[in-house]
Amino acid sequence: MVEVLLRAGTVEVLLAAVAALVVTVVILVISIRLKHNFITIIEPLTRDVIGQLLRAETELVRRTSEDHARSIRDELADRVRDFQENTSRTFSVHFDGMNGQIRTFGERLDGGIKAHGVTGSILVNWNTPTVSCA
Repeated sequence: MVEVLLRAGTVEVLLAAVAALVVTVVILVISIRLKHNFITIIEPLTRDVIGQLLRAETELVRRTSEDHARSIRDELADRVRDFQENTSRTFSVHFDGMNGQIRTFGERLDGGIKAHGVTGSILVNWNTPTVSCA
């Protein structure tokens, strides 16, 4: 059974893989330690350094806030423009529909008046007030 698991070359491949992982971990640890030491060696924290860091961070926050507000304003302007276009388009469609209905009603009314032979003089007399004596 052990002979089946330990075939020729399997052990060497596993040892090579483990060695490669160990070397990679050692290199990473060394590079992290060097960068950590480099960062702490650069400059000690003093009042001036903290002030500069605070100013830089505040400037970054301000710039980010302005960019965010600008994008929100642009989006709002786009939405208002879309709303105006949709409203205008909707009113135009309704206006055209009502004009068509009114025109159709007028044509039907004119046709009905002509069909019954009613003249304009009768309509004028019909609209004048009459006095009745009772």
